[in-house]
Amino acid sequence: VACAATKALGILYCANSLIEEDVALEALHYSAFYNDAVNSEVNLKEDYLRWRSDEEGTFSFCDEHFVLDTASKSRILQYDAAAQMTQVFEGALIRSLFVGGAQSPYLVLRVRRQELVSDTLLRISQQRRDLKKPLKVQFVGEEGVDEGGVQKEFFQLIISQIFDVSFGMFTLNEEQRTYWFNRS
Repeated sequence: VACAATKALGILYCANSLIEEDVALEALHYSAFYNDAVNSEVNLKEDYLRWRSDEEGTFSFCDEHFVLDTASKSRILQYDAAAQMTQVFEGALIRSLFVGGAQSPYLVLRVRRQELVSDTLLRISQQRRDLKKPLKVQFVGEEGVDEGGVQKEFFQLIISQIFDVSFGMFTLNEEQRTYWFNRS
């Protein structure tokens, strides 16, 4: 029943998106198609796994994106990112075991505290193929195993530097108390 009802709603969604502005009909806002029952009651992780399995004739709400609200879509993206990270991590481990070599299953960022932003950008640009691997951060000249604390400190430091007005990437609108990208 859910499958047929969602497919019928999909036809209405498609028809709604074809309504042009100069026609007498008024198109519904896309959020009118969100389904509260799907967004609150359906196990989205299981639905995502069913969608990823790509079995013939298997129904998944991930195929019917219009019924999912922003929070549900965000959770699905998190599941997908975790699945991709796991796949890349396992692939790197297998290659290092069977092919040999010292390929790390992690994206290791070795950065200097005094050059945090430039070092980070340089390392990321050099290691593009590793961007889906789990992150490990090392500060040059410091001992410490990244069990999460070093990574947390890294993100705190880099965010504070990037949003520092003197850095120039963002500007502060004091009236609205918001930061926005610097136009220059």
